Amino acid sequence: MNDEYYKILGVSKDASEKEIKKAYRKMAMKHHPDKGGDPEEFKKLSEAYAVLSDSKKRQMYDNYGAEGVHQRYSTEDIFRNADFSDFEDIFSSFGFGDPLSSIFGSMFGGGFGRKWRSRDMGEHREVMIEIELEDAAAGIEKEIKFKKLDVCPECEGVGGKGVSTCQECKGAGVVKQIKQMGPMRVATTSVCPKCGGHGQTVKEICKNCQGKGKIQKEEKITVKIPEGINDGMAIRLTGMGDYGKDGYGDGFVHVRIKPNKTFERDGKELFTEHKINISQAIFGDKIELKDIYGKKIELKIPEGTQSGEVITISGHGMPGLRGGRGDLHVRINVEIPKPSQLNKEQKEALKQKGKKGGFLDFLG
Repeated sequence: MNDEYYKILGVSKDASEKEIKKAYRKMAMKHHPDKGGDPEEFKKLSEAYAVLSDSKKRQMYDNYGAEGVHQRYSTEDIFRNADFSDFEDIFSSFGFGDPLSSIFGSMFGGGFGRKWRSRDMGEHREVMIEIELEDAAAGIEKEIKFKKLDVCPECEGVGGKGVSTCQECKGAGVVKQIKQMGPMRVATTSVCPKCGGHGQTVKEICKNCQGKGKIQKEEKITVKIPEGINDGMAIRLTGMGDYGKDGYGDGFVHVRIKPNKTFERDGKELFTEHKINISQAIFGDKIELKDIYGKKIELKIPEGTQSGEVITISGHGMPGLRGGRGDLHVRINVEIPKPSQLNKEQKEALKQKGKKGGFLDFLG
């Protein structure tokens, strides 16, 4: 059960967005480093809020835990794209510093609660692929097409000719404003409207990229899908996202696993069904099956097996991403002959045996 973040905020797993926000507000004021709180505890608290306040991240956390979230998002992405704007007035009013910038460093650009990026980092790119359950068990390499924005070869990402420092923000990419709120003065920071946060302007716009410094590009790449991957997981490809002046974003390959006609999966456990006849159920038998890899395995049917019983074959389930292998669980269905499959004599003999309370003589 993935509930660590909920425990940190002191809320239940079905807490509403409003309840989560209220809990973070209360805990943040209590544990803020400027009030003597532990920076590491405040970091955990803020990460819990950043994840649970985002519906997409929260769903991933509920399904795969913190490990799944960190596989999909870097720590920088979790905080940089989180919305703390509702708390800016609270922290400013109490004279606190910018907690995220002071604790996590320059990745936040000195602006508490912003959803925009002060640095020109490239956006992430995402693509989804579908694979068979057998591929998830064995691991596979898939060639995919990745569309992205890359650096313009004509202007080398500058956006044009005659580059100069933006006079509006003096190269900072952001502008600050002071607002009077009653007896308090609150400082806010926003993206520079003139340079769009780049800190530079150009005199002659590049015609190849229309001044964006980026062009559309398609790449073919081979992605290695590890054995044991779960449905819905994403593989991170560092630097395969869009170009930005301060670095490339990342690429994410979301893996969907197609429904399988033979096996159902629950983590590392596999489930399947197999039919046997009445004679096999009563007297027992040894039958041959194939596991998820197509390998032949022997299944022993004990005497007196009832329809619906499950027989487990150890070590023939799915592999785990971190090693180990689950089991294969075989549900036995005893097949009863339909009347249409019996001749007149067999039907009559079966009826007579049924009336006398036995039918073993009928088998054969």
